[in-house]
Amino acid sequence: MKNITRRNFIKLTSASAVAVAHSMSTFEFAHAAGPRPLPAGTPILVIVTL
Repeated sequence: MKNITRRNFIKLTSASAVAVAHSMSTFEFAHAAGPRPLPAGTPILVIVTL
């Protein structure tokens, strides 16, 4: 695997966020967890890009 720089990481995460944003409306995204919640104790990765 090639070296991933901070800049490339931000580009990749931004591109994936844009792809998700276009595939789901805000309403769908906000209500997706209601009918199928994750089991208790499931680890969740949160990436915040500023």
